[in-house]
Parts: sequence; C-alpha cells; structure tokens
Amino acid sequence: MSQDKSQLTDMLSDTHKGIGGVKGVLTKLFRQTLSDLNVNTMVWNQKMTNYLKEYFFEAHHSGKDRSQARGNLNKALKSDPISIRTFCRGLQFLGARKVRFEIQIDWGKKNTVHGIALEFDDSSKLSPLDGELDDDDIA
Repeated sequence: MSQDKSQLTDMLSDTHKGIGGVKGVLTKLFRQTLSDLNVNTMVWNQKMTNYLKEYFFEAHHSGKDRSQARGNLNKALKSDPISIRTFCRGLQFLGARKVRFEIQIDWGKKNTVHGIALEFDDSSKLSPLDGELDDDDIA
C-alpha cells in the first residue's frame, strides 16, 4: 500500500478524522464534515466512484485518466491546508447541494455577520480534472 493511500486510510479510520493534528481552518471543517457523516474507507470509495462517473462517462476518457483523477483528488482532500476550491470540491464529492459560508466578527463594541451561499448544481460542478485556482475564482 502506498504511503498516500495509507495516510488516507488512517485518517478515515480515525473517529475524529485526524482533526486534532491539522492546521488549516478549511481542513478542520472538511474533516469535521467527514466525521459528522461517518465517512469511512468504504463510504469514501463509493462516493469517489460516483463522483468520477459524473465526469468520465464519455468514451474519450481512459481508465488511466480516471485513476489519475482519483489519485489527485484523494491527495488534495487529505492535504493540510486545503484551498477554498479543494474544500468546495470536497463538499461536492460528499454530495452537498448547497453550502453557506458565514463569518461573525466581534469588534469589541460592535459585531458584524456576513454570509454567502453557494449552490452546487450541474453547471457549477468542479471537475476532478480542474487544476487548483486562486481563492478569488470562487464567486
């Protein structure tokens, strides 16, 4: 078993999905989501198969393309830290249809709250073939 696959298996086998050892805010949120959904290796593999089927139904994609996309997505989603693009791709991978980001700021004498919702419909799906984009590419 490769080291990357072993690390992924270890993370998914951990009840808390390795949350205590991560630094990135989005990584913590993603792993908390994995924990909330009780995602284990079997569930992860089922979701990966379903996610990749959406993008590799065309005849011009080879098994090698699928395998490479699977490896790249596994590597990206177990990384620390992860980008906003990878975080959103991970939520889509898990089957999320909509997500709301909210920030609450305590300024001392004043508090502010701002939020934005993203809906993941067919036109906004992030392909596993997409490269990483800058955080401001998510509008």
